[in-house]
Amino acid sequence: MKKAGVVTICKEAVDESFGPAVQILAVQQYLKKYDIDAETIVDNNNKRNVLQNILRVLDELKKGKDGIKFVLTKIKGTITTKGINIDNEMVNELIKKRKESYKKYIDKYIKISMLKEEDLFVGSNQIKGYDYFVVGSDQVWNPYYPQVDSIKYLKFCKREKRVAFSPSIARNDIPKRFRKSFTDGISGFNNISIREDRGRLLIKKYTGKDAEVLLDPTMLVENKFWRSIEEAPKNVPSKKYVLAYFMGDFKKRILEDLAKSKNFDIVWLRDFNYPEQYILNPMEYLYLIDHAELICTDSFHMTVFSILFKRLFVVFERDKSGGGGMSSRLDTLLEKFNMSGRRFSDKESCWKEIDFSKNDEILEKERKKAKAFFDRIFLEVM
Repeated sequence: MKKAGVVTICKEAVDESFGPAVQILAVQQYLKKYDIDAETIVDNNNKRNVLQNILRVLDELKKGKDGIKFVLTKIKGTITTKGINIDNEMVNELIKKRKESYKKYIDKYIKISMLKEEDLFVGSNQIKGYDYFVVGSDQVWNPYYPQVDSIKYLKFCKREKRVAFSPSIARNDIPKRFRKSFTDGISGFNNISIREDRGRLLIKKYTGKDAEVLLDPTMLVENKFWRSIEEAPKNVPSKKYVLAYFMGDFKKRILEDLAKSKNFDIVWLRDFNYPEQYILNPMEYLYLIDHAELICTDSFHMTVFSILFKRLFVVFERDKSGGGGMSSRLDTLLEKFNMSGRRFSDKESCWKEIDFSKNDEILEKERKKAKAFFDRIFLEVM
């Protein structure tokens, strides 16, 4: 069996966030098809320094209103987490419990590499036992992701060992000061896959290379696998419910009105005001998605599983706290499955039935596309 080390977003293993947690597992599960044992390399040392943070703020302010909103949202978030608007002790306790809950998932399903970031350099004896190194998926190629170029572009290993597994750039453009490193890094790959159409255009623009737009790895894994790891939370709602998961700000009243119109409950995820739901892990998330009457979200991966499980969903626009380009991967996803109309416009349209009849056909086509891409890497080039 071959061996691969996976470089992705996994601070403290999965960052206690649903998206990174499920995409890590999906990469490991998918590579098993090629008889590859994949291990995730934990990036514990990716702290961005003060100067880089200041430069980021300046980059955002150049964008005008959107950039100003980004900075103000970040300031608001910093103030809130310092305890001005919330009980800091209570939050710390919930975060601790959430970590413990996620650890159950990690211990059960995620294989963590013994490699450390300091082991990833040219000539390192520690990397000799690996046949491949994989970067992706998630936003590893976002220029603001605080990982050093030599690691996120896999410069520490031979070119033929470098594999790009649907990484996301998640920007509308590459800021000028990052363009040289971006061009140099991307040019070091023989075959490139990317997660969004905008990323493909940026790669072509700055490197001249063609990239294949592939599905997120979570969609390359069969539904039966995801359902096999579902776990019902201890306090499953006794009645039908709307599932709410937001990474940015949103209008809570809209969701309350939606649920009230059908006499449904609301399950609030990622909300400190609902501690029992806040500490749930990805296995329980999957169950809740699979049994929800309506999913309201601004999250890419919540949308992914809504499509996979054929559940009614509506996507809300992420606020500007995420910076520019964060919606490009959602745009690509919705367009690919002919579901651009599932972006929120009004409360009435949220309950409109979704036509999932083409889902399986689209998935099959895209999975064949991904298989052809990885066959070239893992089967033809040795």
